[in-house]
Amino acid sequence: MTPLEQLTEANAERQAKRRRPAKPVRPPEDAERYYRAQLRSLVQTMAESIERHVLPTLKRVKGDYTADSWSDDIEGSLEAAWAPFAGAAMEVAYQRLAREFVSRVTQETTERLVRSVNQAAGVNLGPIFEQEPMRDFMRVSIEQNTSLISSVPEQYFKRVRTVVYEGVAGKTAPTTIASRIQEATGVSYRRARVIARDQNAKITSQVNERRQNQAGIKYYRAVDAGDERVTGRPGGKYPNARISCWGIARKDIGYGPGIYTWKDGASWGGETGLHPGRHHPLCRCTASPVFESEIKKKRT
Repeated sequence: MTPLEQLTEANAERQAKRRRPAKPVRPPEDAERYYRAQLRSLVQTMAESIERHVLPTLKRVKGDYTADSWSDDIEGSLEAAWAPFAGAAMEVAYQRLAREFVSRVTQETTERLVRSVNQAAGVNLGPIFEQEPMRDFMRVSIEQNTSLISSVPEQYFKRVRTVVYEGVAGKTAPTTIASRIQEATGVSYRRARVIARDQNAKITSQVNERRQNQAGIKYYRAVDAGDERVTGRPGGKYPNARISCWGIARKDIGYGPGIYTWKDGASWGGETGLHPGRHHPLCRCTASPVFESEIKKKRT
């Protein structure tokens, strides 16, 4: 028997009275806000470093580069701006942020799943999950997010360096170069928002999958976000998207509309093994547990 079946049998009378469809396990908003705020703070600090080191240098040596005379001071200022964000100390800081974020998502997602199953079936899975730490999963997720965080300053300074060199080569005024740097900063702010949302959804989905498998829950229901931005929704913003979250949430492969197994997932647009939160980049779908008894009932 699976852990869920064992607990259900032990609480059969209570469970029979409370059986109802489980609620979707949604990504934790607080964890995403925390992660997004930390990444935005990183971008802001980088922009301040550029403002402190690079912009004054451009103004000071304007006469040189507009007269086709190159100045090593520009390269030196770019290196000085980049220096605080490179090296082992910052890598440790990036890893610390990644660990905090992954831990928050893992804990909150587990708690939401426990509440969902408890409200639906009257069974508390909490003690099971406490005995099943996901060290390997968290280690990999922390490594991946550390790499993503590190890529934010790497891409930002690469973009700024290009803006500065192209501006100098074109004898562009420092104020115009500064404006273009602000645009590059805006790109990094937007990327920070995308990283936070995408990683929150993906890690939530992965934790939900692993926790449900630990409990012996084989099925889930894919639930889309329910708005016009749902991919594949007729009349929505993206009706012709290659992966249709709208279609996946309504397709019946034999278990009921939108119901799939964690083993196989959904198939769409030539892709297989699709799961909510991971149907496509920035997928906003969620998965709610579906109990074995619900599947048997549908088949009778």
